[in-house]
Amino acid sequence: MLHDLHKKVFDGNSVTIKEIQTRCGDHVRKQEAGVMSVVMRTNKDSVLGKLLQARASATPGSREWKAANEEIKRLDRQKTKRAPGDRHKQRMSALYVDAVSLNQWNRPTNEISPTLAYERLQDAANDYSIQYDRYTNLEIGKPDDPEFYTALEKWTDRPTLPSPERPSLTP
Repeated sequence: MLHDLHKKVFDGNSVTIKEIQTRCGDHVRKQEAGVMSVVMRTNKDSVLGKLLQARASATPGSREWKAANEEIKRLDRQKTKRAPGDRHKQRMSALYVDAVSLNQWNRPTNEISPTLAYERLQDAANDYSIQYDRYTNLEIGKPDDPEFYTALEKWTDRPTLPSPERPSLTP
């Protein structure tokens, strides 16, 4: 999101603090901007699991392989579109104890298992790692946006990002 604002300034326009705050205030939009990958976890008996098995057992390029592959791509596009909103909802339900109805409360410890929490944190760490690498190893991103990465190279007192941390799944 800030990269987009940089492009605006680079093109000769100005950006106000209010504009930065407005753009960065929408948590779902932040998720859209921050999602670098979408992980699909499955088991062999699910629809996705069966599709993956069908594609793996078919001859690459065959009619069966193409059909399974197209369906997998469709599911991937669907999950990619839903991911930012889903991540935000999960984040909110994981952080707050709140009344859902007169007889029901959102209680994070009851709603989110340690495994699910681990998976979500791992996914976030993976996405952060990609951005961290592009920020600390400027040559990675330079072919995609030479002006931006040249500006980063010239920024001598550029902030140091914290190294990515990986969650641990404790039993």
